[in-house]
Amino acid sequence: MNLAQRFTRKHDSAINEIMSTQELIQKEVAGLPENLQREVYDFARFLREKSENGSFNGLVLSESALKDWNTPEEDAAWVNL
Repeated sequence: MNLAQRFTRKHDSAINEIMSTQELIQKEVAGLPENLQREVYDFARFLREKSENGSFNGLVLSESALKDWNTPEEDAAWVNL
């Protein structure tokens, strides 16, 4: 089961075979109130920017933050907790 099939209603399943992903998105967004349409728009922009800038890698960011915490002084400060 693909993502479009998982989130569409049962009666839409026949439509999914002939509609493109863009058409499915437009159909779904059209039924949302304006404030939720804005959230979808913001999320689409986030995804585009993320793909243009390379994928977000939280692990690399986490590793860089650990350099400040991985010290003997930090170990000593937390030893009694």
